[in-house]
Amino acid sequence: MATANDHVTATRRLVHDPNGQMWPTSEVLAYVNEGVKERDRATGGNRELIEYTLTAGDGIYSFTDIGNTRVFDVVGITVLVNGLRIVLEQVSYTKLAAFYRAWNTFRDIPRAFARYGAASVRLGPLPSQAYSTEWDCCVVTADLAGSDSDPLPYPYTLPVPYWAAYLCKVNEQKWEEAEAFKAQFYTLCASIEGARTGLLPTAYANAPR
Repeated sequence: MATANDHVTATRRLVHDPNGQMWPTSEVLAYVNEGVKERDRATGGNRELIEYTLTAGDGIYSFTDIGNTRVFDVVGITVLVNGLRIVLEQVSYTKLAAFYRAWNTFRDIPRAFARYGAASVRLGPLPSQAYSTEWDCCVVTADLAGSDSDPLPYPYTLPVPYWAAYLCKVNEQKWEEAEAFKAQFYTLCASIEGARTGLLPTAYANAPR
């Protein structure tokens, strides 16, 4: 696992400042933390499963309601009922309103959810009781100190120094170099996602050869 110090060292190599003559460690570390968060947002690779109890009759929940301020997206929601997991369908808000919340007062086990705005979801139907749920969420990493480990392993560590180097060059107002580092960052993020086998490996097995 790479540490924040490893990212700082890699960044210094990219910007040809191995001895810290141009940028102090505190500044490079701040850029590294921005790089880690941007990597998390670009790849969606940093996930957490959050347990949360719904409120009866309440179908609107913000990301902060579920108790983690680092959540930026919800991948899926599962309702736990009598030992059974019910995976909610993710739909558009228009479909949710038309098919799952057509009757304003109807309450039952939620069957679907929709993202609404930047940081909230809506459930349908409205929960009839305080159901236990599991939320599969994408999160950004909390700020790392020098010896703290990046929560994601290789190859997710590769793009981070390039974003930090991009910010160094923006600070220096060397725009062409900055854009080159930024482009490399997104190229590496894309290559990570492109190398994954996917959630349905049987699709590859059944593909024409």
